[in-house]
Amino acid sequence: MVVLLIAALIGSWRRLGSMARTHLPSLMVCSLLIVFAVTYVVRIGPVLVLGIGPERVRRAVLDGAAHGGTLHTLLGSLGPMDYVRICAYGVLLSGLAVLVVIRAWQWRKLRFLRFIGLVLLVGGVVLAVRPSTVALIVSSFQASARFVWPVIYMASLLGIAGVWRAYSPRTVLSLLVVALGLQVYDTMPIWRNLRHDAVFQAKQLPDEAVLVADVAKANRVTFVPSYLCAYAEPFDPDARDAAIDRLTDLEVLVSRFIQPTNSVRNSRMTATDIEALRAQCDRERSTAQAQLDTLRTMTIVLNDTPMEAPLRADLTQHSSCTRLSSATVCVGR
Repeated sequence: MVVLLIAALIGSWRRLGSMARTHLPSLMVCSLLIVFAVTYVVRIGPVLVLGIGPERVRRAVLDGAAHGGTLHTLLGSLGPMDYVRICAYGVLLSGLAVLVVIRAWQWRKLRFLRFIGLVLLVGGVVLAVRPSTVALIVSSFQASARFVWPVIYMASLLGIAGVWRAYSPRTVLSLLVVALGLQVYDTMPIWRNLRHDAVFQAKQLPDEAVLVADVAKANRVTFVPSYLCAYAEPFDPDARDAAIDRLTDLEVLVSRFIQPTNSVRNSRMTATDIEALRAQCDRERSTAQAQLDTLRTMTIVLNDTPMEAPLRADLTQHSSCTRLSSATVCVGR
């Protein structure tokens, strides 16, 4: 892509000024998407200039379920300079957006302006009624930098179109072949890893044979805590990450048998009603204890999670339960 763009710029340098003026709205939208998608902080070296540091956000996310909600925890920890940085980051994004609106007004693109006005109106109403919803929606689009992809696609098409218009067919064909060769070379490690992973035998979990035998006997599996409730545990962040990794390994193991379960790893799961989440997690623990004698019902309680300590102590006294290295497992007989 870079080779094609450079070649297109070299072949079209006399028209760059007029092209930039003509396509200024597209350039501004691409800049806006890149800034929004790549980062919610701007640094100069180690100095945080705009936004909030990711360490602060991570701590708020992990501790939010146990202390009144992510947004509440985050806002409660901010100082005056944090608000200044957040506002400055918002001004940066808004400034890029305003340039697009100004050009649309100059070109009398009233339909586009009505659409922008409607989006802002809906966003303002939702922000006033449920501010946490707006934060969750924005973070979902920003978290995986997915808004970078439209810019990458546009740049790729621009490189191909620019080369096509600037050179003779023979030169265009040569440049496209070179670009394709570079693309194949650049992606070779990905294909190599894919071939390796396709035949690689993953390391077995501790006590996997026992777990597989128990899952095969069951017709329903209950995890305690479930994926979402794991975030409500009063945990050190690193210990919580380790517990969630163990939970994910167990969920993958159970998924081989296509059994109904109460937990699945989903990075978009976020608790907006903290009290309801706490009540749900309490019900999970109560349900696990009540179903110990239910025929062919399997209960998996993670070891080392603080809130499940009383439950694990009770389960170890039950004849259907076995304490393994990663979890305490019970199967109703």
